[in-house]
Amino acid sequence: MAWYLKYAKNNYPLVYQSLTSEKKLRAVFTLIDNGYAAIVQEYFDNRIKIVDNINKAGSKKVHLSDKYLFISSNKNQNARSIGIGIPDAEIDYLKSLFTKKDDEILRFFRIEDLTEQNFHQIFKDK
Repeated sequence: MAWYLKYAKNNYPLVYQSLTSEKKLRAVFTLIDNGYAAIVQEYFDNRIKIVDNINKAGSKKVHLSDKYLFISSNKNQNARSIGIGIPDAEIDYLKSLFTKKDDEILRFFRIEDLTEQNFHQIFKDK
């Protein structure tokens, strides 16, 4: 969305103005972005809990790298590990593409303090 808005702002100012003046579009974007951020945070929080719980149980040993979650038998030192792909490297790569300017344009586009709980209150007259 940031890249589209930046492109519109630089090449199609009327389209950009139309998008930024559309409060309901901005609200939908804000709620989706809030939901996405919450899901990503929940993924990382739950992953830590899962790894800790498996390691505490004692029958398996789990550790993380930047690309894999490795699971091996705790009983057999010569056992092979199973590696399961995790999205950390991809997430880091996508974050690296995001510039300060992208962040600024999205901060402007978002509706500050909008939540699912206050959405209907804000848009009750519309």
